[in-house]
Amino acid sequence: MTRGFSSTALSRRGLLKAAGLSAGLVTVGATLGAGAADAAVTVQSGWRYCSYCHGLWWPSSGHNVCFGRAGGHSRGSWSYKMYAYDYSLGSSYGWQPGWYWCSRCGLMHYGSGTSGYCAAGGSHTSSGSAQYGMAHEGFTTLDSYPYQFGWRYCVGCRGIWWPSGADGSCPAYGVHYPSGYDYALAYYG
Repeated sequence: MTRGFSSTALSRRGLLKAAGLSAGLVTVGATLGAGAADAAVTVQSGWRYCSYCHGLWWPSSGHNVCFGRAGGHSRGSWSYKMYAYDYSLGSSYGWQPGWYWCSRCGLMHYGSGTSGYCAAGGSHTSSGSAQYGMAHEGFTTLDSYPYQFGWRYCVGCRGIWWPSGADGSCPAYGVHYPSGYDYALAYYG
């Protein structure tokens, strides 16, 4: 644990109780832990950090417009996991719903419809995206993967970005401006 974060394990049964569901099916690419009950959570692997704009983007989408470089986003990072679900895990479990993939630039952004400033021009769009949850302070883990703490929300582009000693590139202000929670992302290799 770093930066004052703490996390606790959540069984599938606990996840259902948190969501207020009594039954459901699991759509999972990774095990969410032992338990008899299932939850409607989809794990999507393959998200990447871009070293040019410092944003989180999904290379598998084919959308690759980066404000930090004309050639598109960089792929050289760990692979991150995002959790898509059709309900809110609730603030008591430290997960914030309302995050979406932009089909124009490929970045993860906050807010449905059109929001923030997109590197492809205009606003990000959530059209064609699942709703994702983002872990923040005091979150409950959904699996056994390690988490990287310190990701931030930018008030300009409304994207999630990694500070890593620099402010990255934001199409709204030139550099990212942090606001809100510190977020944590599950990663592997």
